[in-house]
Amino acid sequence: MFLEMREAEYFKGYVLQIVSNSSLLDTLTNQEFKRFLIILLCSLLITVLLIMLITYKITRPLNILTSKISEMSRTNMLKEVKIVGNSNTTKLSNEFNILTNQINGFQHALERKITERTSELNLKNEELEKLINERDVLFKETHHRIKNNLQIIASLLRLQSNSVASQEAQEAFKNSVSRVQAMALLHEKLHQNSNYISIDAQTYLSEIVELFKNSTDTKIEIQMQAMDLVLSSSQAISIGLIFNEFMTNSIKHAFKETKQPTITIDLITNGQEIIFSMFNNGKELIQREKNKDSLGMTIIDSFTDKLNGQYRFQTIEGGVELKITFPTVDLEIK
Repeated sequence: MFLEMREAEYFKGYVLQIVSNSSLLDTLTNQEFKRFLIILLCSLLITVLLIMLITYKITRPLNILTSKISEMSRTNMLKEVKIVGNSNTTKLSNEFNILTNQINGFQHALERKITERTSELNLKNEELEKLINERDVLFKETHHRIKNNLQIIASLLRLQSNSVASQEAQEAFKNSVSRVQAMALLHEKLHQNSNYISIDAQTYLSEIVELFKNSTDTKIEIQMQAMDLVLSSSQAISIGLIFNEFMTNSIKHAFKETKQPTITIDLITNGQEIIFSMFNNGKELIQREKNKDSLGMTIIDSFTDKLNGQYRFQTIEGGVELKITFPTVDLEIK
């Protein structure tokens, strides 16, 4: 680049003329552009490094906090977290530690309450167990005493029957003895049972059958089929007395003209009802039981009502059947 002074043709003075060298200009331009690129790249690199540094300072405390929280979640142990960072990070750490201390305080208080409550419950359970044991002893003793008293009553009735001359009176005493024995047997079974309120129906009926076999000289075949049922004490006494009446009247009246007397007992359930069927292959019982004023029918009526059930006498092929149906209230199936 240079300056040349010339004389003007139309006015006096000088004119400045600039003449450039294009190759030199290109060289200068390239140099300046390269310098600009270098400065720009350096600036971008510094900016990125600064951003990474700032981001690291922000995210590192958060990552530490997240890691500690995950560790606490796995171990179920809350601990304070020490995080060094800017004011906001430090504030977050302090707030977290305050919350952790509060939760630990609540947890310790809850554990103390649970320990105290557990101790109270253990004491109450011990008292309750003691009361249950005392109740069981009382139940057992009560059933034992009732059984003994009923056996004494049965013995007194037997003795009294020996002092009367009337055959009818002796029959009445004998029937009363069998009823008392059925009730005594129930209390004996309740005394042996651990819950004192229920009884195995099959065992109870089988032992009533044995009482009849031992108390009569009549050779009657007794067949029984009973499901594994547990009856309440109320159900059992009703079933036992009804069964006793049927057995007594069958033995006394049903088999006068029967060569091979047989009594069949069935006790089943369909889930909704219990069906108690008693059958004998005699002929006279159905006629005698038409007398609704008899003591036997009164007992059957009363205790069927107590079972909330219904009964029916019917003549079927080869004999007479008494069928009682009642709901399965308080019934357990083994």
